[in-house]
Amino acid sequence: MLQYMSLDPLYRKGDHNALTFAMTYAYTENFILPLSHDEVVHGKCSLVNKMPGNYDDKFNNLRTFFAYQMAHPGKKLNFMGNEFAQFIEWNYTQGLDWLLLGYEKHQKMQHFVRTLNHFYLDHRCFWENDSDWDGFRWLSCDDRDNSIVAFRRISRKGRSSSPCAISARCCGKTTACRCRRPGGTSPSSTLTIPRSAASISSPRLSTPCARRRANTPTAARSASRR
Repeated sequence: MLQYMSLDPLYRKGDHNALTFAMTYAYTENFILPLSHDEVVHGKCSLVNKMPGNYDDKFNNLRTFFAYQMAHPGKKLNFMGNEFAQFIEWNYTQGLDWLLLGYEKHQKMQHFVRTLNHFYLDHRCFWENDSDWDGFRWLSCDDRDNSIVAFRRISRKGRSSSPCAISARCCGKTTACRCRRPGGTSPSSTLTIPRSAASISSPRLSTPCARRRANTPTAARSASRR
């Protein structure tokens, strides 16, 4: 997945299998999904510097990467400094670049990761059943042209579930990936999800799409009523 996210979004559709391959063996063991110190040393670049594109694109891609890691089956491990997008590689002879938290992009990345952590803990379907296929269902795994995957995470005994849609096509434009309930026709970028999976709410994360929606007239009118 890290190699996939390092690709320019224009070329990701040619390597779409890298986005889905982990699920072919995800339940052969109890896996940890580490983004360890070994990924950010010895000339390999920091996570944010591995991401393609301009300054803004790097942060957008890193948020997508963290969201997919959190939604994917398996326990999570993230090395220090990744959570606020440190630009330099880890260096054991010095501390982290905490001064970066004086800059808006790094503050927002830290807030994003914090919000993502709380969302993960608050929804048991993401962590309660990481050991077999009862906790995971593909909704869409072959939309390589739009670089989208979608799946459903399910808690034990099916008591709660959440649909997840990840769009890795974020090169200047952001592909809208909409989820809807069954019934009617739909364009290729619309995903149909089971009714039982449509009830869980999404976290309020700082993403380009969320900010654009917040600035629409409809959103402004809704805010004025509160």
